[in-house]
Amino acid sequence: MTKKSRPTSKTENKLKKERALTQKRKDLLIQQLAKYPIVETACKQADIGRSTYYQWRKEDEDFERLADEALANGKLFINDMAESMLIKKIQEGVTVPLIFWLKNHHKDYNEKIFYIHENVEKELTREGRITLARSLINSQLKFLLNGEDEDIIKEAEKQQREFDERRSLGPDSEEKNPQQKGV
Repeated sequence: MTKKSRPTSKTENKLKKERALTQKRKDLLIQQLAKYPIVETACKQADIGRSTYYQWRKEDEDFERLADEALANGKLFINDMAESMLIKKIQEGVTVPLIFWLKNHHKDYNEKIFYIHENVEKELTREGRITLARSLINSQLKFLLNGEDEDIIKEAEKQQREFDERRSLGPDSEEKNPQQKGV
């Protein structure tokens, strides 16, 4: 019996070592993601394949959460560093960073175009109200018509029924069955 339990012990030890090694590799990758918030770059730095990274994300919720946090923190770090460098270049009198900063942080230098739309309230025509009512009825939103005139709702329902009947008969129904026209 000693021989049978011994291989299990060796196997267990080997599995423990593999799990510990995998955890160390995961931790290293998390550190690299915080430094280099680009998956491919962090994987290269940690000498881990991208497919392994995505497999770990899929299989390990804790790793996925830690990787997302590391990526977010890494991006914040890079943004801070980039802004610091931008400000340093502005202080040195370099023109391009100065223009970049003004275009993105000062409304007078911004090249974005803003359109101002004035909402002119116009009364819907009777046909427009019927069309709107049909759309709401067709979308199972008839309850939104609670303030609408009953004749508008009835007309919309009538038009919708006629439309549904025509659709159920098919596109050539009037040409094939001329007797039904007069009925």
